[in-house]
Amino acid sequence: MDLLLACIDKLRAFDDETLQDVFSLLNRLRKSGNGGNGAASAAPLLPGPASV
Repeated sequence: MDLLLACIDKLRAFDDETLQDVFSLLNRLRKSGNGGNGAASAAPLLPGPASV
């Protein structure tokens, strides 16, 4: 229960754009969770390191 409350407190500190990104990622993970861990299909959504 403490972990859930800590997560809620952390989410409250995010701005709206970051929250939208988090919920979008969670939604994609949920939809892709049919047999795999979902990480591979969600990973391309995350920004990569800056090019030098």
